[in-house]
Amino acid sequence: MTECQHPDLPLLSAWDLKPIELLILHVLRTLCAGLEHNQLVCWIRAFDTAEERLGAIDGPMVVSGCVSLLRALRAERACGFGSMSTDCAHISEDEQDLMALIRAGRCMQHGDTHLASAVRQVATNSNPSRLNTAARAIGALCIRHDGLQEVASSTPQQPPTQLN
Repeated sequence: MTECQHPDLPLLSAWDLKPIELLILHVLRTLCAGLEHNQLVCWIRAFDTAEERLGAIDGPMVVSGCVSLLRALRAERACGFGSMSTDCAHISEDEQDLMALIRAGRCMQHGDTHLASAVRQVATNSNPSRLNTAARAIGALCIRHDGLQEVASSTPQQPPTQLN
């Protein structure tokens, strides 16, 4: 095991990310590695990971949302984006901004001002409409996942019914 090269960055655990947020960050890191190294295998791994965790319907939707977010970043952020490797226990400053954006996209109680502020933190152009839309889409996926988790945890477990 190699020694960590990022002791100045916060640990992921300090961010208290929900399971869906950790999955999104992992998928984003995997996709970024695929873009950086021009490797399709990373994209396949992102889909496989998301499908394994969320199933054949919601898994690809999360990856698609992450792809939309990365494309919006490339279009509306001139300074690039720094991501960590998938096995790094730290979170980069750019990833912190992105996770704050995703959280703002899922938070309906603060309205558009909270999201607009988070978008301005990430974007470098004057009209970041794609980042806004992508953050809302991923936020909606997070809300959907939270709702499914609540239903699953509140549904009593019953033995399977025999069909004879």
